[in-house]
Amino acid sequence: MRLTLVVLALLGTLTANARAEAPLDALLARLAKVEGLSAQFREEKRMSLVAVPLVSEGKLYYEKPRSLARHTLTPSKSSVLLQGDVVRFGDGKHTQSTALHAQPAVRMLVDTFVSVLAGDKAALLRLATVTYEAPAKDSWRIRVVPKDPKLLRIVKAMAFEGKAAELSSMELVDGHGDVTRTTFKQVRFGKLPPAEAKSVLRIGG
Repeated sequence: MRLTLVVLALLGTLTANARAEAPLDALLARLAKVEGLSAQFREEKRMSLVAVPLVSEGKLYYEKPRSLARHTLTPSKSSVLLQGDVVRFGDGKHTQSTALHAQPAVRMLVDTFVSVLAGDKAALLRLATVTYEAPAKDSWRIRVVPKDPKLLRIVKAMAFEGKAAELSSMELVDGHGDVTRTTFKQVRFGKLPPAEAKSVLRIGG
């Protein structure tokens, strides 16, 4: 009798996991079809030692497989450019680059974001524990918690929200409990035209 209860409990857990994975798989399959996108972003960083949130705005560009450009326009201009496994930073006057293998925390953040945009479930599961929620009809929320204990001291969790294949917001909770929330609007899907890609997928684009 006891063995039967254990088996039934196990089957129930497996069934629940399968139900959770099915919509996640469907969502990631939709995201995987997106070849590229551009969007406007607004970021609010709330820090325990600062009374008001730090706000920045700009534009984001993504193109498969690993090209990502984030151009901050206000309060000051700066750029972050990912190409493969190298990240470059610049503000119009100075530029520096770093290889992701030398920055594990930065790599986790970059790889997680790119894996969500690319709909890459295998990459996500290598990096973190992933949970899927459907807070409202046609909407979704993916919560990502790093598996590496060392990274957990830096990044407690990341969450992504959207509707259909459209990402509407991203939230990051760091090791100190500070929260950075980024919202996206005017999202445009599709591979960037060559001339536009050349213009924006660079520092200062």
